Amino acid sequence: HNEHGICQPCFIALPWHKLPQCPQCGLQTQISDSVCGNCLISTPDFDATHTLFTYDYPVDRLLQHYKYNNSLHLSHTFAQLLYENKLKQLSNIDKVDLIILFLIICILNGIPILFLFV
Repeated sequence: HNEHGICQPCFIALPWHKLPQCPQCGLQTQISDSVCGNCLISTPDFDATHTLFTYDYPVDRLLQHYKYNNSLHLSHTFAQLLYENKLKQLSNIDKVDLIILFLIICILNGIPILFLFV
């Protein structure tokens, strides 16, 4: 296992989400970091959404293992990956009062997406 608590082949195979998305709700947009029409019309009650992965192998298996096999060490893995790959780049990270990881899996344009709401 690497420093993230998962084996190296799984780490290499992580399906990073790279499509442009609305910074408010995380839905796919045509232009990266542009707020979608839904958020312009009705702003959600949260500040931002950071989508780290598409819901595909090995993330799907890791989440199932975390949920059904009492593998709570994976919560540290997901939090560390979220911080290193998304939150660390935020200019206002010291202004964040609370981070709540809320996982939701949604299929957008045929692609399963794993949303992490912050």
